[in-house]
Amino acid sequence: MEILPLNITDLDKLVKIKEYFMLPLQYLHLTALEFALVERTVDSLIRMKIEAMDNPSLEQEQFLLSIGMDTCELNKLRNEREIGARIAALRGIWDRSVLNELPSEFSRIKLAHLRMTEIFDIVLDYPASIPSLQDLRVCLQPNQRNDLVDYFTSTCTERLLHAGINTESIILCFISTIKSFLEVDPAGVLLDSAFRPIKKYLNSRSDTVHVVVNALINSETSDTLSGLVDELTMVSDEYRDELTLDWTPAPIDALPDFRKQDIIDALISLNEKRVFIEELETVCAHRLLSSNSDEQNKLAGKLMCLKSKFGENELNRLDVMLDDISKSKQLDTVIHKSNAEISRDLQFYILSHAYWPDFEEEDEAEFTPPEPIQRQISLYEKAYKDLNKGRVMKCLNRGSVEIELEFENRSVTVNVEPLDASVIACFHEKESHELSDILKTLKVSSELVTKSLSFWIDLGILTFEGNKYNAVTNPDSEKLHQFILSKDDKTQLLDFYWDVIAGMLKSLGPMTLSQVYNYLTSVIPDGNKTSLVELEAYLKLRVENGDISNQGNQYDWKR
Repeated sequence: MEILPLNITDLDKLVKIKEYFMLPLQYLHLTALEFALVERTVDSLIRMKIEAMDNPSLEQEQFLLSIGMDTCELNKLRNEREIGARIAALRGIWDRSVLNELPSEFSRIKLAHLRMTEIFDIVLDYPASIPSLQDLRVCLQPNQRNDLVDYFTSTCTERLLHAGINTESIILCFISTIKSFLEVDPAGVLLDSAFRPIKKYLNSRSDTVHVVVNALINSETSDTLSGLVDELTMVSDEYRDELTLDWTPAPIDALPDFRKQDIIDALISLNEKRVFIEELETVCAHRLLSSNSDEQNKLAGKLMCLKSKFGENELNRLDVMLDDISKSKQLDTVIHKSNAEISRDLQFYILSHAYWPDFEEEDEAEFTPPEPIQRQISLYEKAYKDLNKGRVMKCLNRGSVEIELEFENRSVTVNVEPLDASVIACFHEKESHELSDILKTLKVSSELVTKSLSFWIDLGILTFEGNKYNAVTNPDSEKLHQFILSKDDKTQLLDFYWDVIAGMLKSLGPMTLSQVYNYLTSVIPDGNKTSLVELEAYLKLRVENGDISNQGNQYDWKR
């Protein structure tokens, strides 16, 4: 076709060019058969060019007839063009099946090609796009399978796999890719090729394992990946190369290292199992110590499901952690019965040191609690030593403290960290303190005390005037109301930060999720108490409420 760059819109000139092209052939002493063959070839090239046009004119169609196209072929060409127009009108319509509207084989091939060009957007729209994926499964031809994967991976690399997209969004697309391609090819061969670039990119991101584990364990903190917990309860369809009646050979067109995986298996394969297990141990340890009994039971159920993925003996440390929590509750009851002086409000978890993370290395807030609390701790330690001869317990400054704050007109209960509770306890008997007074009482660094005091000032519980911190007798009800919550209710905590978030978007303009998070961490003393996942869920809620907008993965104030 390239040797005949014809202007097919001017038919008179086209005829002259053809004649001019054929004229020299008379001097080559060709036989009649050879001359006819060349002429048919030229006519064929002209026909191909006209056939490729979207809407040829009546004159062009008549010219096709004059150079050898018969009426049946012309009618077929017209029919194919009509079908092409009907197929093009189906672009973006993914929420219903259209196979009944396309009875011919040609129309289904055309539909498959259209869906191939849209495959990345179809995957993003899952599960609403399931009907279109089921249509593609029926229409896809064997020679189109590789093209489908190529379309997806090239678009994915361009639009998804770069630094401007956060890890949670990439993992969500990874999950949708698995579900979508299994709709098209239940054997998993297409999926195995399609998701390899995403797996490779996620493996290069440092926070991938942390995000996945947090989505599995702290599911309520991530609306984006909340469905991962449901996947834990599903039975894996993984092909297992074992000598059992359930063994199934890999499909003939599979890659050499093909292995069909469910969603949890695929996520775990993003990194070494050892890395996931270490992150699981760390996240679960903190989660167990900051949760109530119901949440601990839910966590135990999740870990039982994870054993089927990692292996029964791979999570032994987590089994010990759960056992420590259970035994600690029983021991706590015995200790309180053995000494009536120990307050029922004081409870400890006794941890097996060798199986838990080294909290002493993590713990910056080493301090001496106020004298009444320290006395209760000493009584508890003595009771433990009496019940467990030859063993001693060491109190770590971790966990949560539920305290009741009494004001002139009411009292409220809040859940805070031990250091924050100890700082505010200093104002129980004396309503005004200098920083040096608190440092002397708690024996802690000035940096940590200042951070904690700022926390209470932000809540409106304390004020700072001159060089003294003063307790407020009747604090701002709105500010305090925003913090009357459990320790894990981050939505209310982020409501408290809303003025800061709104101010930064108004003054600084559009910002990505990571920029908002980093800004919060830098300007709010306890800003890092919220995770990136929690912040994203909160901003999504604000977008739905119409407070802010989200365009191109950047949040902006609605002007």
